[in-house]
Amino acid sequence: PLSMAFAALQRLLRPVLRLADRLPDPQARALRRAFGAEEGEVDRFVVFLAALSLLAEAAEETPVLAVVDDAHWRDEASAAALLFVARRLQGERVVLLFAARDGDVRRFDVDDLPQIVLLELDAADAGALLTATTGIAVPGEVLDRLVQGTGGNPLALVELGAALSSDQLTGHAPLPGDLPLTAGVERVFLDRVPRLPCGAQTFLLVASADDSGRATTLHQAALALGVPDEAISAAAP
Repeated sequence: PLSMAFAALQRLLRPVLRLADRLPDPQARALRRAFGAEEGEVDRFVVFLAALSLLAEAAEETPVLAVVDDAHWRDEASAAALLFVARRLQGERVVLLFAARDGDVRRFDVDDLPQIVLLELDAADAGALLTATTGIAVPGEVLDRLVQGTGGNPLALVELGAALSSDQLTGHAPLPGDLPLTAGVERVFLDRVPRLPCGAQTFLLVASADDSGRATTLHQAALALGVPDEAISAAAP
C-alpha cells in the first residue's frame, strides 16, 4: 500500500505527465508541487482539477483506460483525487476502473458510481475452473468442500488446484484439515516463496520495493544485486 500523499496518483499519471505543459499554469504548478518536483503549498482542489484536465488532454490523442487495482489501499489524497475525476467525467474519452475488496480493514466507498459486484463461484463454475486449470474432473463432494473453504474465490480455487495432489482433487486422498479461507488467500502465495531459489526471492523483494513501473529498471536493479536471469525467470508467475 502507498502512504505518501498523491503517490498513487503520480504513478497512474506518469505516462501522460509529458502533457502537463498544456494545462493552465496553476494546475501544472499544483501537479509539480503534489509530486515533489517543486516546493510550495499544495492546493488539493487544484491538484484534483489538474488530474482531470491531464486525463482529458491524453484522451484527445487516444481513448484512456485508467485501472486502479486494490483501490482500498491507495493513499487518501490519491483516492480523493481519483474519485473527484471519476465523478466529473462527461464527454471525455476516459474510463476509470477501480477494483476494491470488500471486508478489508480499509474501504473504498463509491456508492454513487456504477458498480459490479463479483460474486463467489458456485460448485458448477468452480468445477469448470478447476478442470480447465488442472485437467482433472473434480467430484462433487470435493468441489463442495473447496467452494466452502474458499468462499468460491476464483484465485483461491486456482491456487488450491495447484497446491493439492491429483489424488486429493479426485477424492482418492483426504483434503487437508484446514483450507485457506478467502481472507487468507495471500498465505498461499507466501507459502510458495520459501520454495523459490534464493535469487528469485531477492528479485521478488526488489520488485516489491520498486516504484518506477519500468521493467528495465527492475531488471537492472536485480542484476546489480547479483540475481541471475534464471532466478528472475523462476520468480515469474
